[in-house]
Amino acid sequence: MDVINEEKQQLLSDDKDEKFIVERIVTHRFRHGRKEYLIAWKGYPEEQNTWEPQQNLDCPHLMEEYENSLLQKSRHIT
Repeated sequence: MDVINEEKQQLLSDDKDEKFIVERIVTHRFRHGRKEYLIAWKGYPEEQNTWEPQQNLDCPHLMEEYENSLLQKSRHIT
């Protein structure tokens, strides 16, 4: 799956009320029946990308664009 670039930056809060900026959604997977996204964080190297459960993310616009891009790609494959 390709990397989704997004100009808009979305925030994710951790338990310490620190804010991290989601740069882009790289890919996704299902783990233990739950969907997780591989997140690239603004200002951090690629090695610092993390898998985040869907419910931890507060970036609906990025998630919607990522899912729409998957649908478009699947239509081109068939």
